[in-house]
Amino acid sequence: MTWRDRLQPASFRGVAFEYLADDVSGIGRRNQLHEYPKRDQGYVEDMGRSTESIDIEARLVGKDYLARLDELLKALRAEGPGELVHPFYGRLQVVANPACRVRHSMEDGGLCQISLSFTEAGENQYPSAQEVPSLQVLSLADRLQQVSTARFTDVFQVDGLPEWVSTEAVTDIGRIVSSAQTIYRRVETAQWSDLLGNAGGLASALLGMFQGGTGLSGLQASRLYSTTPRPVTPSAAAGVGRQQSVANSQALLDLVTSASIAQAAQQIVAVESPVFDDLEAWRGQLTAVIDREVERPGLPQASFEALADLRSGVSRYVLAESATASRLRTYTPRATLPAAVLAYDLYGDASRSDELVARNGLRHPSFVPPDPLKVLSA
Repeated sequence: MTWRDRLQPASFRGVAFEYLADDVSGIGRRNQLHEYPKRDQGYVEDMGRSTESIDIEARLVGKDYLARLDELLKALRAEGPGELVHPFYGRLQVVANPACRVRHSMEDGGLCQISLSFTEAGENQYPSAQEVPSLQVLSLADRLQQVSTARFTDVFQVDGLPEWVSTEAVTDIGRIVSSAQTIYRRVETAQWSDLLGNAGGLASALLGMFQGGTGLSGLQASRLYSTTPRPVTPSAAAGVGRQQSVANSQALLDLVTSASIAQAAQQIVAVESPVFDDLEAWRGQLTAVIDREVERPGLPQASFEALADLRSGVSRYVLAESATASRLRTYTPRATLPAAVLAYDLYGDASRSDELVARNGLRHPSFVPPDPLKVLSA
């Protein structure tokens, strides 16, 4: 096979042209010369391969050359890189330079001379923006709280209704606050009856119960509120007061459930040096709560999207942490030993005995029996 047999038909973006000659420039390395005072020799720093350019001399011939020229011009003006089939170099991804030229002559009818100029396209690899999974979860949790607050203020209403509607609302709030005080171990002293006429202020006060907290209190609260039965929507024959009272009760539970879900997600990503097994367990528990919420009938689209996005965000965070988070393994002591001795044997640090006691629920830290224990791999 001769070199002519190996040539490929020239084209750009599928538009063929007759190849005449070419000139490739930029072959070599991008070298940066560093020269210093009082030194006879400089230093050349290699900055990588140089970007190459190809200048091609071509022509279009034939009765339909003007139609093919229009197609070629359209291809040259198109945005982004395109495929150049070079007779010698094969298929290349290039961008057309503004140095391309077309020449017509009255003496040479039925053809045009074309000067094409291309630069290899390459790939935009650096820098690449990437969201931090933990910050993304915090942002999605804030969005869920905003959506749930807007939903609550649209539904909750006591003005212009019988007094018993307000009384039932205060009773519902009291039950919610009582359970929150048990979980968060603090006393709420807000005058809830004074906030009934201001749905936005009431929502802010209720959300304030979920600020702070210790451990994974948000996860505990979300499981409690999501499993609390919602009142049954009354029939159309019921009075306006009864319908609004039920709607208020549902709105209150939906608000605190969403708030506790958001707090649970925030607390999960706030754990320092997390253990992968714990993250997986927490993710599973929070996912179960969110799945229960998104299946509720009548859930607005905005709330559905906020819950689904937070669910995905927590899963991405756990996946990202899986590469570096510690893992649990099973360890059986050789004999009954103090937790401090076991911690020193396992980690070389006796002060980590409290970690062993807390994770395994040991009743007597000074006498740990030779039963299987859950310990960190590092």
